[in-house]
Amino acid sequence: MKICEKNNPAVNENTIIEKVQKLLDRFLFICFCEDKGLLPNEIFYKTLEKGKNFGDVFEVFKMLCNWINLGNPRENISHFNGGLFKNDDVLESLFVDNEVFEEMKKISEYDFDSELNENILGHIFEQSISDIEDLKKELNGEEFDKKKGKRKKDGIFYTPKYITKYIVENSIKNWLDDKRKELGEDKLPELTEKDFEIEYTRKKSQKRTYEKRIYSENLKKHIEFWTKYREAVKNIKIVDPACGSGAFLITAFEYLLNYNNYLNDKIFDLTGTKDLFSDTTKEILQNNIFGVDLNKESVEITKLSLWLKTADKNKTLATLENNIKCGNSLIDDIEIAGELAFNWEKEFPQVFENGGFDVVVGNPPYVSTKQIPVNDRNYYWDKYKEILFSEMDLYEIFIYKSINELLKNKGYLGFITRDSYFTNTSFELLRKYLLEKTKIIEIIDFPYRFYPFKEVNTETAILILNKKIDKNFVNLRVSNRNVNNLYLKESLKNNIQLSQEEILMKYNNKIIVNINSILNKLLKNSLRFGNYLELHKGWMSIPKKIKIGLIEIEKGIFTKEEAIKNNIINNCSEYLEGKDIHRYFTDKVNKYVYIKNIDKTTKEWHFSPKIILQRIVGQNRNKIFATIDLNQKIIFLNANLVNLKNKKDDVRFYLIILNSRLISYFYNLYYGESNTNLTKIAFENIPLVNIENINQQPFIEKADKMLSLNEKLQEKVLVFQGLLKRRFKLEKLSTKLQDWHLLDFLEFTKELKKAKIKLSLKEEIEWEEIFLEKKEEAEKVKNEIEMTDKEIDGMVYELYGLSEDEINIIERN
Repeated sequence: MKICEKNNPAVNENTIIEKVQKLLDRFLFICFCEDKGLLPNEIFYKTLEKGKNFGDVFEVFKMLCNWINLGNPRENISHFNGGLFKNDDVLESLFVDNEVFEEMKKISEYDFDSELNENILGHIFEQSISDIEDLKKELNGEEFDKKKGKRKKDGIFYTPKYITKYIVENSIKNWLDDKRKELGEDKLPELTEKDFEIEYTRKKSQKRTYEKRIYSENLKKHIEFWTKYREAVKNIKIVDPACGSGAFLITAFEYLLNYNNYLNDKIFDLTGTKDLFSDTTKEILQNNIFGVDLNKESVEITKLSLWLKTADKNKTLATLENNIKCGNSLIDDIEIAGELAFNWEKEFPQVFENGGFDVVVGNPPYVSTKQIPVNDRNYYWDKYKEILFSEMDLYEIFIYKSINELLKNKGYLGFITRDSYFTNTSFELLRKYLLEKTKIIEIIDFPYRFYPFKEVNTETAILILNKKIDKNFVNLRVSNRNVNNLYLKESLKNNIQLSQEEILMKYNNKIIVNINSILNKLLKNSLRFGNYLELHKGWMSIPKKIKIGLIEIEKGIFTKEEAIKNNIINNCSEYLEGKDIHRYFTDKVNKYVYIKNIDKTTKEWHFSPKIILQRIVGQNRNKIFATIDLNQKIIFLNANLVNLKNKKDDVRFYLIILNSRLISYFYNLYYGESNTNLTKIAFENIPLVNIENINQQPFIEKADKMLSLNEKLQEKVLVFQGLLKRRFKLEKLSTKLQDWHLLDFLEFTKELKKAKIKLSLKEEIEWEEIFLEKKEEAEKVKNEIEMTDKEIDGMVYELYGLSEDEINIIERN
């Protein structure tokens, strides 16, 4: 790239990138065709050597490309054409140094037929999108983060083969099954051996006599059905609206090619004749497969992928310009998307004249609200308001657009997306739309923390649906980690059937893939936490600067010493962030915030007895980290606070239930393990038994014990931390040294070494004695905490009326 840029200073840098990519696409195609026997052996090497002798390799390479485009029988090169090798005046006018081809030679030494399989190529092609973006930014003098290239920014990730195969086969198969039913396969008469007895009739023309086969009436009906069905299959329209490097389209092509071969064989079995003139490969590429992508590079790579898959020395390459296009699949407004604005009906008129696509498949981008440009975001809020609420993610817009605008009635959609739409409040309207306006065939959720895309840690799920209104039973399946064959029942942990109406009504419009008797039992309770408690987000109006008399201070948060020094301690309150809050205790912090201007209502929330919780809980299995605050601390925005609706109630009673294993289990099941925020709606809808006649005192006593024990453990941990800091003059301890009581002595000494502290033999003996003594003290308290925690879990299980079997399910989980 840099060599070509240096040698062609008059050419626009972005044009150079585009043309160098095309040069490399041609080179890769030649290497593949050579190793697959579609071009003469070592044709690239011979071109290289001939070019070096001639003095200009590029001139000879251009001649080779021309032969591949038009054909050269003398050199045993077929006529490929198809657009990849057609004349390109700009590319051919470039000066390309021989050095470039020497680099290509190294790549050409791979065995493209066996060493570089489809999966490896897919990753290479997707990575090249990022590489091209980085090159553009580098040439334009822009900064770029290699870890956050174009794929990550645009939410693009290569989809593994087992996923594309499952989605494509199940989406297309459902359409095929519907078409067979529509054409009346179930009404066909049964064929017997007599139907296959061959009879001929002789007819005379003016010059000769010929024979014509006579078919039985039953056989005629079968031939008519299968012929019509094959024609219907030949006209199926399949699209990937965010096609990337073409993984789904290649899989769709493979499926259709195999199925067309099956149909041809079926008709041959019935008629004894074959269609010798059709080019099935080209027909599928030009009539059945469509793709759109925002990135021009992706579009070119998709075309290359399809050409590599279908190259045949006896046939020209399929022209793909009318099928694989570049544009913004979601925006058709030129003022917003510029030249990338994409009008589907204008771009694919032959498809929309017949009502749209039959099947939509893909892995749409995962891009959340804050990552979407403001102009695009405003456009989406306006155009897709039927399904957008509070937040947005591009994948949900792709789902809606595909169903509402791209699919024919009765068409099928198969996507893999984030599973955040299952229960998150932001996707409430999308769920309602899916459950009311479509027939959901199947949802397959992947295991907790199983990430099909190595480039991104996000929980995903497969969605297969039909565009028609039907009170269908949804198959909710959860795959285990052995997912390379999603067909096998052995690969499933769960397989539940629920009606869409039941999901809407009984489960409050939430898609819960792990429904069981425990969940149903809890949901039968008519009361919720919200009947007794009210959750608020932490304080949002933290001052960035304050004014004291004539003095302005450029911040609103301080240490206690700073607050005293500035003579504002009386107008400050200690504050806590989410990371400071744990089960039954908070970290000892030296953090104060100026609250003189805090509004009355907010102050009342914070200064009342309250439960405090982490709000952003990330991917932790335990989503609830709660304790109480009776010391009027201010809670910041990344945490929640919970107030009593009835001031006579006791926060300690609710704290015990909230921190129990049962409620954590319910939360993960009902709101999803990937749910990262503890929201007001989620919290206040946690089921609660009728507590009017419950003796709360035993629960309150357990809360006091847990608060006291955790305070005691924290004190022992902090005392030893202080000893380490003083003895070894450490300003800050590593995370492991902070949790020293969880280490053994060998691990402890290793952590000291990492902090560049080496103990002599005598010191090691002394420290081992101190360490083990303090660890034993801490473990004694820790064991008592764990024992009390189990007692609390037992009390909560009993409170909610769980059976022994149900308790065992939770304990095993």
